[in-house]
Amino acid sequence: MFTRGSGALQTVTAYEIDLCGQVQGVGLRPFLFRLASQNRLQGIIFNHPAGAGADLEGDPEDLRIFLAQLRNNLNRPPLKIENLFCRETKPRGFSGLQLVEEKNAPARSDCGGADGAALGGEARQGADLGAAVARQAVGRQVVAVRLSAPPDLATCEQCWQEYLDPASRYYLYPFISCTACGPRWTVTRGLPFDRERTSLADFPLCPECLEIYRNPLDRRFHAQTLSCPKCGPRLSLRAHLAHPRTVGAAEVETPSPLWEVAKRLSSGEVGVLKGLGGFQLVADALNEQAIQRVRHLKARPDQALAVMFRDHRSFLRFGGTAEQWALLKTPVGPILSLPGLHLPTQKMLAPDLSELGVMAPTTPLHLAVMTGIEAMVVTSANRHGMPIPRSVQELEFANQTSSGSAAHATKDVDFILDHNREICFAIDDSVLRGDQILRAARGLRPQVEACEDHGNILALGADLKNSCALTAGGLMIDLPYNGRLENLQGLEEIRDRLKRQLDLFSFCPREVAVDQHPQSVTPLLNLFPNAEVTRVPHHWAHALAVAEDGDLILAFDGTGWNGEAAMNERRQRSRDVWGEPEINGGEGYQFVDGRLHHVLQMAPLPLVGGDSAVREPWKVLVTALTSVGFPEERLFDLLPRVARAEIQVIAQLARSTPLLCSSVGRWFDAASALIVFGSRTQTYEAQAPTILERDADASATRLADCPAPALPAQSFLKEENGKLIFEAARLLPLMAETGWPHRAWLAHAWMAELVASAVAKFSPRRVVGVGGVFQNEIFSKLLAARVKLFRPTHTPVNDQSIARGQLRYLQLRRRREIFGTGAEHA
Repeated sequence: MFTRGSGALQTVTAYEIDLCGQVQGVGLRPFLFRLASQNRLQGIIFNHPAGAGADLEGDPEDLRIFLAQLRNNLNRPPLKIENLFCRETKPRGFSGLQLVEEKNAPARSDCGGADGAALGGEARQGADLGAAVARQAVGRQVVAVRLSAPPDLATCEQCWQEYLDPASRYYLYPFISCTACGPRWTVTRGLPFDRERTSLADFPLCPECLEIYRNPLDRRFHAQTLSCPKCGPRLSLRAHLAHPRTVGAAEVETPSPLWEVAKRLSSGEVGVLKGLGGFQLVADALNEQAIQRVRHLKARPDQALAVMFRDHRSFLRFGGTAEQWALLKTPVGPILSLPGLHLPTQKMLAPDLSELGVMAPTTPLHLAVMTGIEAMVVTSANRHGMPIPRSVQELEFANQTSSGSAAHATKDVDFILDHNREICFAIDDSVLRGDQILRAARGLRPQVEACEDHGNILALGADLKNSCALTAGGLMIDLPYNGRLENLQGLEEIRDRLKRQLDLFSFCPREVAVDQHPQSVTPLLNLFPNAEVTRVPHHWAHALAVAEDGDLILAFDGTGWNGEAAMNERRQRSRDVWGEPEINGGEGYQFVDGRLHHVLQMAPLPLVGGDSAVREPWKVLVTALTSVGFPEERLFDLLPRVARAEIQVIAQLARSTPLLCSSVGRWFDAASALIVFGSRTQTYEAQAPTILERDADASATRLADCPAPALPAQSFLKEENGKLIFEAARLLPLMAETGWPHRAWLAHAWMAELVASAVAKFSPRRVVGVGGVFQNEIFSKLLAARVKLFRPTHTPVNDQSIARGQLRYLQLRRRREIFGTGAEHA
């Protein structure tokens, strides 16, 4: 098309542009507007169900420069573009440049058409925008599901500066945000992410904010969560809730609830505040009595508590570094597990660890209540087994006992700081240790990424560290951490949360994946009775979640139902023929040409007592030692506080018909009971191995003058039923009898040496470690010193990755590339 300008005809080129991925709520449309304006382009920019789009036209050279600049900014955090499609189209004669809402966006049959060019993968390096490329259709009308969900972002540095600036209109305003930070997922009522579909819709913009919202030159141009003291949410304070009947009834009239809470915290009170993702129990982290009260309210005698530092000066004063503080101040705003801190109350905060989980204030509300204290305990205000509550009503319900009386977080707290901005989806804080994600939640999830398009699939994850995932239209969404599925109340809360999430995406699956364990409650999360349900073996899912990351996958954790054993049982084969343990947790898989092959396994241990053996690791020790012929009299010596009759019963059951378990996690339980934990009962998951790792770390500096005994690892390997078996149980008698002083270190070193010797038989290019055992830094580092070990950094190695593997299983099964037989169908 030609237009007349300055006395000459000018060529006008037009493109339809679509961007899919993590593109809503991250300032993309304002960025596109400014970029198009700088290049003198005309048209419209908008959200659509699959992401964002733009219809732009102008001089061909200006468009070329615009697209080149766009390619250079495809993944500037938190923006994450998975697919970018362009299609040349007929100019429409736009006059000016507009940023419009979805309801005013054009309808097109897809995101680029058969002649559209994809700026993805190799094409991003220099795509011919007029070339025809093969791609999946993720269109504005073709795809009914809405798959762009923004994660919440911690307060950015510019907003912090304005918050602390007396000349700013946002001075000391606790709900300050902009296009680069603030609530996203937690305030989302509908998609695409526009203000009218968030809980900020309850707060109409004042004239000043509306002017800012409409100003392309302002950094809050089209900031969907914009508000100010005039038009934003309001705080309320309820205090002195000493009796269950007073919960929610004693509202405090105060002109400054934040100053009142700050005063109460500095005087040693314990309370609840409404954070970005839900209600949190808070107290002065340097006050011993306050910490004790938090532990009593949470019924958490030993598990570590996270600490929020007021500012970098306080953090540095207690042993932190400037580099660590910078990590805490990223948009994710995570809890980081860090060594080297020295709070006077550290033993009360993390009695089993040499590290401490720390965070920076993620919102100005947190900073405001810390004016009188330097460090604050922050933990979710729910009782064990319940998800973090998002409203006062959920807070009270989540802390009801079976008799109906209030318990834990609402019974004895001194105050509740609330506000009237609705939390649509509650979410926990993300937790990192080094480059490892221990919990993927606020700031990291939901996460959108490209994947193979095999239709609508929903994966419901595992019972522990549950999270779900789904695929549609060539995109996958990893949903946030849910917690443990261990009681009916909590299960119903998580089921309701999942229903609202899927309604948000307008999602209906044709297939649903659940954990194969016969006692798994993940099938109870299924909301679609007409969908095909597939039970996926736990460790197959672990391996498949990271299968493309290496050619040998080690899936080491606690307990997961063995799909192979289950299928063998259905074929009426005996254990004597197959030798398969019912419980897995120490497997090695090769992923070759799209197929998963089970090639490595820890020799099975007897597992007597079921869940009680997990809580009391001494039982695992007794059964493991008994299975390798360790004298019963010596068992009495190793466990002097356990009644002889109890040991004899467990040993007898181990010799008869036990459940077999090939779990490296259970082996570390046994080693912990032998070396550091004795006959104690675990009060939280993996407590005993956590203490073993701590003691091993403490021994590391003393090893130079005391070399560890050598291990003849090859003598602990054998081939059986087509697999290489490593006999880890035989290490335990050697550790019981050794006089070497650093046995906690020895347990890690010998297991790493044994596994490395087994791995060497396969000559892998890269070994991938997945499963909870690989959260153990000592074991992982010792193994990495012997083999080329990779631990994924994009997803937790623990059970939160199970949903990803379940999705991958169904995708591969559709391509008929995994296993000779399918998984069990419900």
